[in-house]
Amino acid sequence: MSKFGAAIIVSLSVFIAACSGSKSLDIAEVKKFASANIIDSAAHWISSDIILLPKSSTAQRVHLIGFSKGLKSNEKPARFQLKAVSSTGSSDNSSSYFQDWSRYQLTANDNDKRRLLSGEVVVIGMEDDAIAFLHHVQTPGAIDDIYTSGPNDADEIMDYGVVVGVDKVSFRLWAPTARSAKLELFDGNFNTISTKPMTLDATTGSWHTDTNQENVNSYYRYQIKAYHPSARKVETYSVTDPYSLGLSANGEFSLIVDLNDPATKPDDWDNHKVPLALPPNEQIFYAAHVGDFSGTDLSTPAADRGKFNGFTNQDTAPVKHLQDLAETGITTFILDPVFDYGAVNEIEYEQVTLDRTIDQACITIYESAKFCDTPDRSITLRQLISSFDPNTGQASEVIKAIQNVDDYSAGIGPVHYSVPEGSYASDPDGLPRIVEFRRMVMALHNMGLQVDMKVSYDKAYHIGMDGQSVLDKTVPNYYLERDPFTGEPIKTENDTKLSSDRSMMSKLKKDSLNVWTNAYKIDGFHHGEIPPRKLGTQWDSLQYDLDSKMELKDRLRQHIQIFYKDLLNIEKPVILMGDEILRSNSMWMSSGNAGHWFNAVDFTYQTNNFNVGIPPNTDFIDKEGRYVVSPEDIQFSLAVFKDILRLRKSSSLLTLSGADSERRVRIDQISASEHGRVFVTTIDNGFINSDLDNIDSSLSQIIIVQNESSKRQTVKIDQAGKLRLHPVQTRGADKVVRQSVIALDHVTVPGYTTAVFVRPE
Repeated sequence: MSKFGAAIIVSLSVFIAACSGSKSLDIAEVKKFASANIIDSAAHWISSDIILLPKSSTAQRVHLIGFSKGLKSNEKPARFQLKAVSSTGSSDNSSSYFQDWSRYQLTANDNDKRRLLSGEVVVIGMEDDAIAFLHHVQTPGAIDDIYTSGPNDADEIMDYGVVVGVDKVSFRLWAPTARSAKLELFDGNFNTISTKPMTLDATTGSWHTDTNQENVNSYYRYQIKAYHPSARKVETYSVTDPYSLGLSANGEFSLIVDLNDPATKPDDWDNHKVPLALPPNEQIFYAAHVGDFSGTDLSTPAADRGKFNGFTNQDTAPVKHLQDLAETGITTFILDPVFDYGAVNEIEYEQVTLDRTIDQACITIYESAKFCDTPDRSITLRQLISSFDPNTGQASEVIKAIQNVDDYSAGIGPVHYSVPEGSYASDPDGLPRIVEFRRMVMALHNMGLQVDMKVSYDKAYHIGMDGQSVLDKTVPNYYLERDPFTGEPIKTENDTKLSSDRSMMSKLKKDSLNVWTNAYKIDGFHHGEIPPRKLGTQWDSLQYDLDSKMELKDRLRQHIQIFYKDLLNIEKPVILMGDEILRSNSMWMSSGNAGHWFNAVDFTYQTNNFNVGIPPNTDFIDKEGRYVVSPEDIQFSLAVFKDILRLRKSSSLLTLSGADSERRVRIDQISASEHGRVFVTTIDNGFINSDLDNIDSSLSQIIIVQNESSKRQTVKIDQAGKLRLHPVQTRGADKVVRQSVIALDHVTVPGYTTAVFVRPE
């Protein structure tokens, strides 16, 4: 036990003398008041010596009281009388939200403050020697000020987690409110090797210890003794490392690993060529879910389907498709969230996949689903769903019954932020997830693609004492975004929000991004700034918007028009995987938990996965087959998409950005008839303004006419007779655009068509 922990356990009552000038406060009355009232968390300890309270009290005296073992314990607490102070000229870290709150000053030395922060802290207001209010205290601001505000403290430390050195392995954990911390070591079968006490650096709040190199590739956890607010008492528990670099299945144990070890690298990893980064305006992004890429592809070896390795088989349909797009114009591949998340059981034989039998599935879900009554329970779930009428909700009923135990997730519920997700590896234990993730990145780089990641550092899967809680076990309540009055954690649909205002959360994010950049050669990150699209795939979203009587050929042309908008008018356009081949989730608009059945992608171009079952909560039914596309439709969409990629690459005038775009580009809406709108985008290279620099020696102007109407539209253009339809469209896959007419002073463009005209230099 550390001296610090012993001092806390002895008692904080020695600090009662710090309070003076008032009638003695009866702690029994405090506990009685707390048990008889709903106690909020509206007190905020925002810096080392400032506490904020709602401006609604006329209390004559205000006390801060610390219970090292919790309010429910029988200990004698520490008590400090707070002094009301003015907010004028304050420079602490309070936000504008608290501008009108009452401010109080705490007078205590740093050691006292650290001890207070390790327990339960409340603020009590007294009126005529009676308790007027009692608030729990939210303490993250004080933790930040005390442990991270200096020039050489917690947020300057560079060796959190595990560091494998020449002759030792070092471990460091930031847990400033813990009473003790120990390192637990485990062998490859997760049997305990030893438990070793860690030493506290009180200034930084970090715990440290070393072991020898024999423990490399073994597993470890930290055993922490701390007051935890969710339990309202001091608890002793084990937790994985927030700075983990490797894991066992489901993140139950952290792996002692050196990411520079050759055993963690695929062949030629260190020497493989990373494509040069293009300027942002020249990039075209292609975003994909690892599981969707090869999860249902029969040309991919069964063991690699839906895995990192699914990107490494050069002769498979998904890889050939992606290679083709890379050669045509896609520059950057965006991985949907791939760091360790908790929404999927990583142990494969415990998953309920579509290829499990009904009997196997029903044993796992305790016979709770309707399909468990199927007479022949030896058939697979895939066979069962295939037998259903697609114009019913039977398929979605099966998927909903297994969605919490299947092998699919959109990447929700982050747990460890610097480790690849184990369900995408051939084995979730140990090194395979590291090696295979690197192999995937190298395969994408070898296609000529930069590799970016979507990241989410503002959410956690579990909090409190739950099994996959990590950050909130390490420093309870510190990382969480909480309601300023109730103190309740702010929840999203599947996760709990983390606060970006916390110094050590910002550091964890920065350090994690460094791991992905340096150890995994990730080229860029997307923190949710990808332009939002409607829920669902592009094809599905469009069907909801279009008139139900519209013919299929016009639906296809409408779909293609979206590509023209995105690729020719938007800087850094993002294409969602499969949109180019009319991908459908069978109208399941929020399909992140809809499994492989509804998220399937067919890279053989035979089907777009439309009408494979009616999703829940929808009235969209296509009994007439009005929206069913043919293989020829899919291939037409892909061919035109590739033509548009070629268009974008054909001239730097089509990848303008910033001030250059403002000087050269004009967009006019010519008409808004009952049939739809027509937009004309004029891009000048000296034809209108001769003072402009010549950035394409072959052209003086590009004019894009986007006809959103169903009818042919004529647009007057000065000296139109010298325009030419762009060569890519002249010889491209879309025959309709070739019907555009160029006259002396106007052009005419068919309905639902975008024509790109060029004026030669």
